[in-house]
Amino acid sequence: GEERETQPAALPVRHATAHRIDQAPTGHEVVTTDGDRVRGQRVIVAIGRSGNFRSLGVPGEEQDHVQHRLHDPTRCRGDQVLIIGGGDSAAEAAAALTEEGADVTLSYRRDEFVRPKEENVERLYELATYAEGEGHLTLKMPTDVEEIRPDAVVLSDEHDDPETVDASHVFAMIGREAPLDFFRRSGIELRNDWGDVPDSLNEAVSSL
Repeated sequence: GEERETQPAALPVRHATAHRIDQAPTGHEVVTTDGDRVRGQRVIVAIGRSGNFRSLGVPGEEQDHVQHRLHDPTRCRGDQVLIIGGGDSAAEAAAALTEEGADVTLSYRRDEFVRPKEENVERLYELATYAEGEGHLTLKMPTDVEEIRPDAVVLSDEHDDPETVDASHVFAMIGREAPLDFFRRSGIELRNDWGDVPDSLNEAVSSL
């Protein structure tokens, strides 16, 4: 009881990025991106069902005001916010921010929502048409992000015409990528692995 509860605090913590897992004569070795090797009899990969956030692949997305999750919509009250994405996470964030008094623009690459729940779509259109309070929601569909600046985002429409939207906060909610290359480098067999990325890690990993 007491002994087990105190053990985690004494565990050594190593901050590094794992590149692959190698078999070793007495167990396994985790090879970091710096080339170091961390040995262990067993390796527990506890990274959830998905990996890193998907990248937009546009200039400026590495800036500090670009985030992938909304933690507290009240912190953006009265600010100009751009949300990128068309799933439930983007829809719910747009609704929450608008209801908290932010001036929100939602950029989505399709001309209609196909992924979110029906109630989330209805709420978005309702808020975009008439939002009570100080918040405001504008839907920019279909649009693509071309560049993220410190205080604005450049979008392009289906005719490649550019438009600059003011934004002090940017939320890129376009999902995550399953870390399949890490498992391939580690020699872990993936189910139905033809080089395509499945929708989730749960669909792919067969030998963990």
